[in-house]
Amino acid sequence: MHKKYEFGNKASFVTTSKGNWLVGAQSLQGNPFDAHTLAGALSQVKSLTGRAAKTAYCDQGYRGHGLKGDTQVKIVGRIPKRATRAQRKWLKRRTAIEPVIGHLKSDNRLSRNHLKGVKGNTANVVLAAAGYNLIKLLAWFYCALQTVLQKQENRPKAAPVTTPNVLFKSSAMMLCC
Repeated sequence: MHKKYEFGNKASFVTTSKGNWLVGAQSLQGNPFDAHTLAGALSQVKSLTGRAAKTAYCDQGYRGHGLKGDTQVKIVGRIPKRATRAQRKWLKRRTAIEPVIGHLKSDNRLSRNHLKGVKGNTANVVLAAAGYNLIKLLAWFYCALQTVLQKQENRPKAAPVTTPNVLFKSSAMMLCC
């Protein structure tokens, strides 16, 4: 028999619609029904970002959420044939969180918790999400640096161009490409 969750308890993540930045992460104790966790996840996003989500795209586990407020909740199942191209794009966007969860498990050590207790579970989830965002930010800085260096190489040589540290370059290159 296997564990209910790979992590040991349930974790909830909220990503942005573009860029997949993690804007909400929480550890959920016990075995709460997915629909009951939606209000807490959306309130966490509002308290952290200062903005309420306009639309939430959720999987079938969030049916019967009973959420009242300004956020429009779309349950993604089969895409209707009458859906417009834009609606299809947004409904397919829901599947973008699965690779994020996979990266959190494999790259950010979310597959196993080495910290003790409820506070350890919460710290592990939040730190994994922060690490994920820091990796994305590092990759963005590296790509911006590469663009600046390429523009400087194309200009007439006025000043010597310094190259980044080799260790930084090799580790960040994997993230950017």
